[in-house]
Amino acid sequence: AAADAVPALGDLDAGRWRGRSLAEVAGAEPAAVAEWLADPEAAPHGGESVAALVARVGGWLASCAEGRLLAVAEPAAVRAAVVYAVGLPPQVFWRLDV
Repeated sequence: AAADAVPALGDLDAGRWRGRSLAEVAGAEPAAVAEWLADPEAAPHGGESVAALVARVGGWLASCAEGRLLAVAEPAAVRAAVVYAVGLPPQVFWRLDV
């Protein structure tokens, strides 16, 4: 079967932090990183919050037909899918190892 690119399964948009390591960003903006990791609604980098990512991926999951589906996705999208599908609070996002 053919594969289709699904934008909803893309990585979390890290805004101005894109391409930088977490250690580098934490060294430059420790308060912003702490806020981002603690609050799923926060997006101090100007990109997408964890809550917005969960909503984006959850919307895609909700639109899928029942049955089996194979998706190749970024780790952040996989975490978001698990949070959405299991009904976990978004604060759990960073605790999932995928």
